[in-house]
Amino acid sequence: MEKEIYIVIILLVFGGVDSVETFATEKEANSRIVEWANENNSDDISFETAFDALEWFRMNDEKVDYIIQLHTNTIKL
Repeated sequence: MEKEIYIVIILLVFGGVDSVETFATEKEANSRIVEWANENNSDDISFETAFDALEWFRMNDEKVDYIIQLHTNTIKL
């Protein structure tokens, strides 16, 4: 049996990992991304979707100290 897990990683722009969180569902991971992004963006922006938040941080890494990423992995149970 295989299970997909979702990994949210907060990285320092200039290197280093700030935090790693794992989630059992994509919905939980996306909620965490939106929550974190709304608290940590340098502009007065409110994100509604994880895709928008991930894209904004990717495109604006020169304006922020941290970026956020989403990774998935399949594990065998």
